Amino acid sequence: MEQTKYLIKFLQLANDFTFENDIFDVISNYKEEDSITQQISDSLNLKESIVPTEMINQKKECIICLVEFTERTKIISLDCKHIYHSHCLKIWLSLRNKICPTCKRNI
Repeated sequence: MEQTKYLIKFLQLANDFTFENDIFDVISNYKEEDSITQQISDSLNLKESIVPTEMINQKKECIICLVEFTERTKIISLDCKHIYHSHCLKIWLSLRNKICPTCKRNI
């Protein structure tokens, strides 16, 4: 799952990349955004947990990245009961309003 986190971030950075940027700017932006996602997570008091076995057996997936939950995956369950990969939700919240990606309820 760690690879998914970096792939999502790479695609986001590549989308914003212009020929005037150099690789050091891209790396710097990644570190800043990772720090921002952690600050958002802390400010919203989001609690990470490990995906329950029944979700793995039911082949549930994160609707942000559309990847199935696997063993030892860190997840966040919102008050509305929707569940996402921890890193996916943190990125979502850093790029969007603080709303649930599924039901649009405020977090």
